[in-house]
Amino acid sequence: MEHLYKYLQSHKEEDLLDCNSIEVSLKVDGTPLQMEITDNTGKNVKFHSRGSDMTKPGPELTSLDLFMNPAFFNQVNTLRKAIEEEDASSVIQYANLLNFEIIIDNDHHIIHYKSPLGNMYLLNGTTKNDKPIGPVGLRLISSKLGVTNIPCRIFNGSDTMKKLVDFSKETSLDDNTWRNRLEGIIGKGLVDEEMEGIVIKISGGKKDGSMLKIDSPKFVNTFNERKDTKMSEDDEKEIKSILDLAISLIDEKALDKWSNDPLENMILNFNKTIASSQESLKKFVDKCQGSSKSRKNAVKDAIPDKYKTNGDDWVLGLQNFIWLFRKQRKGLLKNANEIAKIIASGKQ
Repeated sequence: MEHLYKYLQSHKEEDLLDCNSIEVSLKVDGTPLQMEITDNTGKNVKFHSRGSDMTKPGPELTSLDLFMNPAFFNQVNTLRKAIEEEDASSVIQYANLLNFEIIIDNDHHIIHYKSPLGNMYLLNGTTKNDKPIGPVGLRLISSKLGVTNIPCRIFNGSDTMKKLVDFSKETSLDDNTWRNRLEGIIGKGLVDEEMEGIVIKISGGKKDGSMLKIDSPKFVNTFNERKDTKMSEDDEKEIKSILDLAISLIDEKALDKWSNDPLENMILNFNKTIASSQESLKKFVDKCQGSSKSRKNAVKDAIPDKYKTNGDDWVLGLQNFIWLFRKQRKGLLKNANEIAKIIASGKQ
């Protein structure tokens, strides 16, 4: 989604001003989730992480995603339960794609919100003929699914669009009046001291269906600071030391593509290598427990039932094994690539 300010650098603002109406909604800093309704009953769905286009399904979530990312597992189950037990299928059967933003406590999001109902905002959606679902339909769907409908407001005519165009052009990254001036245009309710920004959806005119955003200076500044901050040499050394230990504990002869399910394949490779002996498992887990750079937030409930009898140490070791070897990379973890290749494709 393009920033309104960036859009205006290469397009005529007049093209935005012949609209019939605009919908302004809160832009939230969360974890994107898509639900695709794959039939006409509303009972069969797929879940995706969201790509750059909200009108098309992004990459489908895998068993690895559900285990490694704590944002996905419980929220996917919440939606599945609503479809099965609350008969939300009766309203989502007409939808094709629903876009959510998951809001849970974490360290990496810049803006932190109070948790909405179901820990999710329903942002928007499309019908089976790829038309946008209107506000009334979205409110009905969100109530049936047990999630929060994103705060939004509809403005008629082009007057508000013109005010937002001028507002975007006049805003700088050191603007301390941003929130008050925006509130003067779109009113109270959508504007909060802690907000990522707003999304503008255009109806009618040359740019019918287009979506643009305006980010808050605080969000942009913090995002740029994080992007420009390089990892310290000590942190790089710590990550490399975790990888070096893992590689030293792995007998490559035991590696293979043991299962077509991504999570079970990693589990079997972990069990046949690092977790094959208590001594090796303890060395690896002790290293991960004592490191600030290891991963420690896996969702044990996402593991297949036959592996759930393994203890918390095993889960911690498995998560870090997956972090290191789930895919081939450039840069810091490139020494893991040979092992990652064998796990993903099998022995050549």
